[in-house]
Amino acid sequence: MNGLKRVREGYSERVGRTRTYCEPPLVAVRRGAIAGAVGTAAMTAYQLAVIKARGSEPSRAPAEVAKRILRGVFQRDVPEDKTELLNNGMHWTYGTGWGIFYGIVAPSLPGSPVRNGIALGLLVWGASLVELPAMKIAPPVWETPPREVVLDASYHLVYGVAVALAYQPIALKSAYSRTEGGSDDERNRRRLRARPPRRRVGR
Repeated sequence: MNGLKRVREGYSERVGRTRTYCEPPLVAVRRGAIAGAVGTAAMTAYQLAVIKARGSEPSRAPAEVAKRILRGVFQRDVPEDKTELLNNGMHWTYGTGWGIFYGIVAPSLPGSPVRNGIALGLLVWGASLVELPAMKIAPPVWETPPREVVLDASYHLVYGVAVALAYQPIALKSAYSRTEGGSDDERNRRRLRARPPRRRVGR
């Protein structure tokens, strides 16, 4: 428990300043993907609740983006009966991808996870405001009803904060592991040094 307390104190101190440690790229990608999936799940749950309350239909923008990519890059069309599957797949892939981005940059970000999550949500939302009108999938923001703009922004804020909050305990667990036992390579080297030497059998 004392070790975990020290890690939490050190982690909190780093959060208030620029963090000084770097994660291996593959580790950062894995953790970011997990956090991105959690954030996408939170955003999806919120969207489904709003859709149910309003009696509306879910957005098909992710499917339209995927269709443009498949047609433009791979010259392939998607049957209409596969649109919902494509829509969900693109939605989760996009959300997980931004989570990976956050996992890579998070160790160098100052500030609290909530503040970083808000920044991430606004960044993803801002990207969508540029990408979707450019692809003629959605109207420009100035042609969208203000209520819909605010609702769309709230979706992305929920996503960003959920990603950051999901990432924090993953990073904390890793920091605790490093504090208690060092890296995986260091632990392996200690185990090898602790092994008794093999006895040679004389002929």
